[in-house]
Amino acid sequence: GEEGMGGVESGGAFFGCTPEKLFDSDMRGHVRTMAVAGTRPRGSDSEEDQRLGRDLMSSPKDMSENRIVAEFLQDRLLSLAELHESQKRLKQALNGTDGSSSGPNSTESA
Repeated sequence: GEEGMGGVESGGAFFGCTPEKLFDSDMRGHVRTMAVAGTRPRGSDSEEDQRLGRDLMSSPKDMSENRIVAEFLQDRLLSLAELHESQKRLKQALNGTDGSSSGPNSTESA
């Protein structure tokens, strides 16, 4: 069968780069994404900008690329959130602080 992009289906890897900031986080641990998929140049005036914007929003190719990027980023963020929660639960379990009532082995966790 076909290997697809860089052999991903056969256990390979796909590498790329982008000038976009794919992820950003703040001091409170909030993560956001600002990725862009599909672009058009700026028009020479606001009327042309509006026409180019409508063209972008009605392009099946660009809308498909946008959906693929959005789904990829959502999957990665969900995976990171699940990993973070698993690590948090493991740390609580190891420290004897599972969130239930206090017992003799309970300690404060950071």
